[in-house]
Amino acid sequence: MAREKDVRLAAGLRDDLLIVGLYAAAFTDKWGGESHEAPC
Repeated sequence: MAREKDVRLAAGLRDDLLIVGLYAAAFTDKWGGESHEAPC
């Protein structure tokens, strides 16, 4: 049971990192490149 919980936790953590990565990419794109308009 604990093993399955760890796997689920790891998957959730990976998803969180993916979301954070997407936000980071969006922000660097907004502030770094030519910023057209705020992404909604």
